[in-house]
Order: sequence, then C-alpha cells, then structure tokens
Amino acid sequence: MTLYTRPKNEVFASDSPPSEIKPFDAWTYGLGIAFIETSGFPELESMNGLFNALNQYIKYLEQNGFAEWSGTLEYPVGAGVRVGSVWYRARTRNTNKPPATSQNDWAVFLNGADIASASTSVKGIVQLNNTLSSTSTTLALTAAQGKALQDNKFDKTGGIVSGTLTVDATLRSKQYLDLGYGEGLDAVRGVI
Repeated sequence: MTLYTRPKNEVFASDSPPSEIKPFDAWTYGLGIAFIETSGFPELESMNGLFNALNQYIKYLEQNGFAEWSGTLEYPVGAGVRVGSVWYRARTRNTNKPPATSQNDWAVFLNGADIASASTSVKGIVQLNNTLSSTSTTLALTAAQGKALQDNKFDKTGGIVSGTLTVDATLRSKQYLDLGYGEGLDAVRGVI
C-alpha cells in the first residue's frame, strides 16, 4: 500500500480574483457541463491535478486520522493535530504556535508513546479478563462476568438457600443482644 505524504498546503485558486471563481452550478451533472461550456476543451491536466490532490489529501487523512500540525494554518478552538505520536487539541484560536512548546494554546489528549498500563493508582490501558477467579489488580472484569455476578448474587434479605448451609463462625447479632439473648447466637454453629 502506498503511504501518502501531505500535499501542498494551499487552497486551490485562493489567489484568483473573485471574477474568476464561481460556484459549480451543475454539481450533480458533473464535468460534462464543463465540456459543454468550453466547447469540449477544458484543461484536462489541471482538472486531473486538482482531483488527484484532493484524493491524496483524503487518503492522507484516512491513513493518519489527524493531520500533522502546520505553522501556516490557523486553528480554531477544539481543532486536533498530531506531531509524531502525540495528538493535541487546540485550547485557543492560534497560528504558528507549535503544540509541543505552546501549552497555553495546545493540550495533549493522546500520547501514543506514553500510554501507561492501568493499576489501582495509575490511569491507563487495561486488559479485560473474562473470569471470576482472577485476583489481579491490573485486569478489568468484562461486562459478561459483571452480568454473571448480578444474575447469581444472593440477596441480603429473603431468598432461599437450598442444600446444606455451614456456618463457620459465631453469629452475634446486635438485635439478639439487645433482646436479652445473652451473647447472641453462639449456640448456632455447625450445620443448619
């Protein structure tokens, strides 16, 4: 696949006097009208060059996602550019303010070289884990396993326990202590 470089940073016919620029009235008709209006002699090479440049720029944007920063363009607030693997967002309307050295005008919103792995103390990229048995503090639970937990959780009140319930601790309840049942349910131990 061909990798495209950024084409010329100029707007086609931007230096032409207004009398030489008019809207293309037959947009849906296409270039056929250009042949009719010029008795069949439009400048084919110029038209090919124009459309080739437009197509190259589209391909350039498709491949890069964001255009490289240019010192000759004026950027509105919120515009996005990239310099190497760092992507920036314009904080101010600016021209010829290099993003890497103009922190008042640009904010980093993605640095491909410095994306850290996430942890309990650091924001970053995290790998998904589709199990309920992991004890990792750097992997994230998938939505499927979150749903499995929700579907199989035991309600705090009510509900039915089937099978054998083994209690392996002394049950003490403030409610039972307040009612005068001594030290609580010490007697309820073992298999219920």
